[in-house]
Amino acid sequence: MIDEQRLTDMLRGRPDALGSKQVFSGLLKDNFPQERTMVQLMLVLHDMGVHTEIEKSGRVTKDFANRFAKRLVDERGIDGREAENATNMLCVCYAEALGKPCDIVIAKAGQAPPKPAAQVPPKPAAAAPQGPGGQQMTADEQCAMGVKCFEGDGVAQNYHEAAKWFRLAADRGHAVAQNMLGFMYDNGMQVFRDYDEALKWYRRAADQGLDAAQNNVGTMYLEGRGVKRDPAEAVKWFRRAAEQGNGVVQCNLGGMYQNGEGVKQDFSEALRWFRRAAEQGEAVGQFSLGMCHALGQGIRQDFGEVLKWFRKAVEQKHAGAQYFLATMHYSGSGVEQSHREAAKWFRLAAENTTDHTQEEPKTEAKYALGMMYLNGQGVPQDKNEAKKWLRKAAEKGHADAQREFKRLS
Repeated sequence: MIDEQRLTDMLRGRPDALGSKQVFSGLLKDNFPQERTMVQLMLVLHDMGVHTEIEKSGRVTKDFANRFAKRLVDERGIDGREAENATNMLCVCYAEALGKPCDIVIAKAGQAPPKPAAQVPPKPAAAAPQGPGGQQMTADEQCAMGVKCFEGDGVAQNYHEAAKWFRLAADRGHAVAQNMLGFMYDNGMQVFRDYDEALKWYRRAADQGLDAAQNNVGTMYLEGRGVKRDPAEAVKWFRRAAEQGNGVVQCNLGGMYQNGEGVKQDFSEALRWFRRAAEQGEAVGQFSLGMCHALGQGIRQDFGEVLKWFRKAVEQKHAGAQYFLATMHYSGSGVEQSHREAAKWFRLAAENTTDHTQEEPKTEAKYALGMMYLNGQGVPQDKNEAKKWLRKAAEKGHADAQREFKRLS
């Protein structure tokens, strides 16, 4: 929790602090480096103009603070308690720094909030959210409602509502909801991007054995998001999910063995995991298994097997497989040489809008197709078409395409 007196002194000592978000952000981060969530909330409140409203107000009331806290909940999907704490803290401290009267009281650590003068009967505990018929909803039903809101399935897509339902189910221990809530924090979807929170919820789901969450924990360790980068720890989590039969994670684990990342490089072990993924229809596994056969990694080189697995992958529109199948037809490796077939597969890879994980082969395919139009290989010679495809590759940063396009222009 941010220290009230310290924040007040900071604001009083720097009257210009709230005049610039950049200055305010720097001061908060320097003074409260461990309070990332509270700092982020205060920066959002700054964007909402709470500081200018306090400056114009004669008295800062509880209703005033509640209005901004409600906006945090409604517009940003922030937990109600977190929204209230951040709003109250900023309102109290800035009002005190400006010498304005304030009706809000913040309870000190270990101290109960002050009781009202007139005692009123306590409110009953809030009931669990109810479904359309008034029945109490189960955690499964809450999670399903979150998925509907997240995907826009039968209802308007609404990430704020999705986060609300996922949190309700997650707090009750629902693993899928915990993983989805982690995903929303990981990607900043209607909640602050907060890798610490993402990892917390991923871990809770992963510890219950959810393979998708185990993969997400592994990915965070591999990429160093919210934790120190640790490929060996990533391998541990990938293995847990892969052993449950998750094809995507089997590919990830195979890639770790192939590259010697977090484990000793072992092409045979990489091949084993790629094969397990490929045999259950995972396109990345099929492509990766084909590449192992093409490069002779963990197995003898066999272009018949390469062709077999690439063809399975291209049925699922895997751009990498489309591109390398084109190169096989272009060079006559394992198949009869055919520039026409090569051009066909280069075009399919270049125009692929389904596979968002294979940008490099798609760019290479654009360059190759441009050069084929330039030289009249497998397609009619056409300088305008060549320039079109070379420009597309050049825009993706392809150095050879940039040079050729410049030469033709």
